[in-house]
Amino acid sequence: MKLFIFVIGLFLAHVFVQGNSNIDERAQECIKKLNISRESIWSFVVNSTVDENNEVAVKYFGCILDAYFTDSNELIVNEEYTSFVTTVFAKHFRTEPVLVRELAEESIQICKHIKADTKEKTAVQITNCLMKTAKELKNKKL
Repeated sequence: MKLFIFVIGLFLAHVFVQGNSNIDERAQECIKKLNISRESIWSFVVNSTVDENNEVAVKYFGCILDAYFTDSNELIVNEEYTSFVTTVFAKHFRTEPVLVRELAEESIQICKHIKADTKEKTAVQITNCLMKTAKELKNKKL
């Protein structure tokens, strides 16, 4: 549980993704824009998922992941996003990115069709789906 919260914290706050050096900068912008502290980000995770009822968490996820969504709330699946998810999974499962790349790609394919009322809610729901799906797929493959 603590590892999951740590990984979500990295995901939310400042994970550096190979080929996407603006994530940390974007996180700082979102923290400033929403007038929240880095410490408050930890409260966004409840029972190993991001709390979809936490308005600030939803806004923060929407802000961080805004570049990965179209105006119609659809996920843009590209190399940058796949690398981002791969890095998060590698940290979560304590392994090298190359070993979880396929897991990330499969999880993205399963979750990419989720669409909520807003980009922000879509971002949270897809993130929760990705983490749940990755865990399930990993357990099936072992």
